[in-house]
Amino acid sequence: LGLMRADAAVNRGKPKDALTTARNGILGPSASQTNLQQANVGERRQMIVAIDEVEGLRGLGLKLLAFDRLFTDYAYLRNRVILKQIGLKLDSRPDDYQRCHNEVKGLVQRILEKWGPVIEYEEHTMVGLSDRLALFQNADVYLGTSVRTG
Repeated sequence: LGLMRADAAVNRGKPKDALTTARNGILGPSASQTNLQQANVGERRQMIVAIDEVEGLRGLGLKLLAFDRLFTDYAYLRNRVILKQIGLKLDSRPDDYQRCHNEVKGLVQRILEKWGPVIEYEEHTMVGLSDRLALFQNADVYLGTSVRTG
């Protein structure tokens, strides 16, 4: 995720540099530039972060539908909030992963077309502790949801 630099910048006492460094490392190039431009004019979006396994029982598709509904009910929030969603790819159930992956990619695309750059989605096989901590450090809200956990 490229977040190790954020810890170093925070430890040097430069929170603005840490924000910029972390945002460049966390967000994809197109939306991160949009978010940084807004941050430069004092309109930084509130970042909601979430890390979920990409499988049907975790309800990632339902979370994205709820996020879409948030903007349907409160359209003014689309310029104030961004969701940074990390999907964890599992090897245990490849058919379930593929079905859920396709659903999530379709929902993300639909949300982006409908509301603009309000969501960032990345998939990884693993997110280490230092990356998670750097992500959480730069987040305003952590959104932990689950339809069913074991």
